[in-house]
Amino acid sequence: MRVRAWQRSVFYWLPKNILIGNGVTGTGLVDAQLPLVIGETGVIGFLLWIWMIYVCFKVAWRLYRGSQEPFVRAISIGYIIGLIGLLFQSTGVNTFIIVRIMEPFWFLTAVVMKMAQMEEPVAKSS
Repeated sequence: MRVRAWQRSVFYWLPKNILIGNGVTGTGLVDAQLPLVIGETGVIGFLLWIWMIYVCFKVAWRLYRGSQEPFVRAISIGYIIGLIGLLFQSTGVNTFIIVRIMEPFWFLTAVVMKMAQMEEPVAKSS
Protein backbone atom coordinates (compact mmCIF):
# COMPACT_ATOMS: atom_id res chain seq x y z
CA MET A 1 0.00 0.00 0.00
CA ARG A 2 2.72 2.50 0.94
CA VAL A 3 4.79 1.61 -2.08
CA ARG A 4 1.79 2.34 -4.29
CA ALA A 5 1.27 5.65 -2.49
CA TRP A 6 4.91 6.58 -3.15
CA GLN A 7 4.56 5.60 -6.80
CA ARG A 8 1.28 7.47 -7.20
CA SER A 9 2.70 10.57 -5.57
CA VAL A 10 5.92 10.64 -7.58
CA PHE A 11 4.79 9.29 -10.95
CA TYR A 12 1.16 10.44 -11.13
CA TRP A 13 0.70 13.59 -9.02
CA LEU A 14 4.14 15.18 -9.27
CA PRO A 15 4.25 15.41 -13.09
CA LYS A 16 0.94 17.31 -13.09
CA ASN A 17 2.47 20.27 -11.23
CA ILE A 18 6.14 19.45 -10.94
CA LEU A 19 7.34 22.80 -9.63
CA ILE A 20 4.68 23.84 -7.15
CA GLY A 21 2.82 20.60 -6.48
CA ASN A 22 -0.88 20.00 -6.06
CA GLY A 23 -1.52 21.78 -2.77
CA VAL A 24 -2.61 20.45 0.59
CA THR A 25 -4.75 17.32 0.17
CA GLY A 26 -4.15 17.57 -3.58
CA THR A 27 -2.58 14.13 -3.71
CA GLY A 28 -5.20 12.27 -1.73
CA LEU A 29 -4.19 9.84 1.00
CA VAL A 30 -0.43 9.40 1.08
CA ASP A 31 0.62 7.73 4.30
CA ALA A 32 4.27 8.77 4.21
CA GLN A 33 5.75 12.21 4.74
CA LEU A 34 8.31 12.39 1.94
CA PRO A 35 6.00 11.55 -0.98
CA LEU A 36 3.33 13.72 0.63
CA VAL A 37 5.66 16.73 0.63
CA ILE A 38 6.75 16.02 -2.94
CA GLY A 39 3.19 15.63 -4.20
CA GLU A 40 1.70 18.57 -2.31
CA THR A 41 4.50 21.13 -2.67
CA GLY A 42 6.33 19.99 -5.79
CA VAL A 43 10.05 20.11 -6.36
CA ILE A 44 10.38 23.67 -5.05
CA GLY A 45 8.59 22.89 -1.80
CA PHE A 46 10.43 19.62 -1.35
CA LEU A 47 13.81 21.31 -1.79
CA LEU A 48 12.81 24.04 0.67
CA TRP A 49 11.68 21.37 3.15
CA ILE A 50 15.00 19.54 2.78
CA TRP A 51 16.86 22.85 3.22
CA MET A 52 14.87 23.64 6.38
CA ILE A 53 15.65 20.22 7.89
CA TYR A 54 19.31 20.62 6.91
CA VAL A 55 19.54 24.03 8.61
CA CYS A 56 17.96 22.62 11.78
CA PHE A 57 20.50 19.79 11.79
CA LYS A 58 23.44 22.09 11.02
CA VAL A 59 22.59 24.58 13.77
CA ALA A 60 22.10 21.80 16.32
CA TRP A 61 25.38 20.15 15.30
CA ARG A 62 27.30 23.42 15.59
CA LEU A 63 25.72 24.01 18.98
CA TYR A 64 26.75 20.54 20.13
CA ARG A 65 30.30 20.93 18.86
CA GLY A 66 30.79 24.50 20.03
CA SER A 67 29.25 24.55 23.47
CA GLN A 68 31.13 23.81 26.66
CA GLU A 69 27.93 23.57 28.70
CA PRO A 70 26.92 19.91 29.32
CA PHE A 71 23.19 20.74 29.41
CA VAL A 72 23.34 22.53 26.06
CA ARG A 73 25.35 19.70 24.52
CA ALA A 74 22.86 17.14 25.85
CA ILE A 75 19.85 19.02 24.48
CA SER A 76 21.48 19.52 21.08
CA ILE A 77 22.65 15.91 20.64
CA GLY A 78 19.25 14.66 21.80
CA TYR A 79 17.62 16.93 19.25
CA ILE A 80 19.91 15.63 16.49
CA ILE A 81 19.18 12.01 17.36
CA GLY A 82 15.45 12.74 17.50
CA LEU A 83 15.56 14.53 14.15
CA ILE A 84 17.34 11.61 12.51
CA GLY A 85 14.81 9.21 14.01
CA LEU A 86 11.89 11.29 12.77
CA LEU A 87 13.41 11.46 9.30
CA PHE A 88 13.65 7.68 9.17
CA GLN A 89 10.11 7.36 10.47
CA SER A 90 8.87 9.86 7.88
CA THR A 91 9.68 7.43 5.07
CA GLY A 92 6.68 5.36 6.14
CA VAL A 93 4.48 7.66 8.23
CA ASN A 94 3.20 11.25 8.02
CA THR A 95 5.52 12.15 10.86
CA PHE A 96 5.82 15.88 10.33
CA ILE A 97 2.09 16.59 10.31
CA ILE A 98 1.02 14.52 13.32
CA VAL A 99 0.29 17.10 16.01
CA ARG A 100 1.38 14.97 18.97
CA ILE A 101 4.79 14.53 17.40
CA MET A 102 5.29 17.92 15.84
CA GLU A 103 4.29 20.21 18.70
CA PRO A 104 7.11 18.98 20.95
CA PHE A 105 9.50 18.66 17.99
CA TRP A 106 9.06 22.24 16.80
CA PHE A 107 9.12 23.50 20.38
CA LEU A 108 12.44 21.74 20.91
CA THR A 109 13.63 23.09 17.56
CA ALA A 110 12.87 26.61 18.79
CA VAL A 111 14.71 25.93 22.04
CA VAL A 112 17.78 24.62 20.20
CA MET A 113 17.76 27.55 17.75
CA LYS A 114 17.50 30.04 20.61
CA MET A 115 20.27 28.28 22.53
CA ALA A 116 22.46 28.52 19.44
CA GLN A 117 21.65 32.20 19.14
CA MET A 118 22.52 32.76 22.80
CA GLU A 119 25.81 30.86 22.43
CA GLU A 120 27.03 33.10 19.57
CA PRO A 121 27.85 36.17 21.69
CA VAL A 122 29.76 33.96 24.13
CA ALA A 123 31.81 32.48 21.30
CA LYS A 124 32.46 35.89 19.70
CA SER A 125 33.56 37.53 22.95
CA SER A 126 36.03 34.75 23.79
